[in-house]
Amino acid sequence: MLRFQTNFGSNEHIVWSHGDETVDHMFVSRDERSLAASSSNIIKLLDISAGRETRRLVDHNCGVTSISSFSRSPYQWLSGDDEGVCRVSDVRRHPSTLIALRQSSNAGEGTRKGR
Repeated sequence: MLRFQTNFGSNEHIVWSHGDETVDHMFVSRDERSLAASSSNIIKLLDISAGRETRRLVDHNCGVTSISSFSRSPYQWLSGDDEGVCRVSDVRRHPSTLIALRQSSNAGEGTRKGR
């Protein structure tokens, strides 16, 4: 069972809770069929109609700070983490990361990492 809770206060956010896990970053896919929720460095993809987890993306080495889906494909997701790494993932592939970019200390520059 999925339970949704919204907290309002100095830090407004949405929380997804399942058992003892609490997640404060989530995004509904553009086709409204999937929900991505992150807890520390793991992103869980959930089938909204079935109410169950369908995939885990475990490529980040630290806390995930943002998640978004691509408008043209329900299978591709974009995520960022505390270390400034941005990943493009395709859930049909294993491993799922297509591209990983790390934000450089020089503004506007980045480094591209292969799989």
